[in-house]
Amino acid sequence: MSLDNIANVKMNIQNAYKFIVAEVSEGSDKKIIVRVGTNMMERHYEIDDALTEELTESNTPVLYKVLGGGFVQSNWWKKEIILFGESKDYGQEPDRSKTVKLIQNEFTNYEIKAEV
Repeated sequence: MSLDNIANVKMNIQNAYKFIVAEVSEGSDKKIIVRVGTNMMERHYEIDDALTEELTESNTPVLYKVLGGGFVQSNWWKKEIILFGESKDYGQEPDRSKTVKLIQNEFTNYEIKAEV
């Protein structure tokens, strides 16, 4: 299975609270993906567990590692998404601006921001 078959971003705008960023690899091919949890009480490691399950169920023979994560404030009626903070489980991903770009590519009619 090609890495192209793995969604770059999985996010429910109306129920977005925490996110992780992971590097997925198949041989020498690599890509960065974002997964967003849908439960306010969910921990970052539980989003990681869901990604493991997603890749296992799809029989995708890839490896991945979580690079970090943070929190999401989604305002769907204003068409705005704000990324902030860092994961207590994994720390902040290395480059938040790349995370913003990945999400912006999926939600082109939203303004995506990162708070420092």
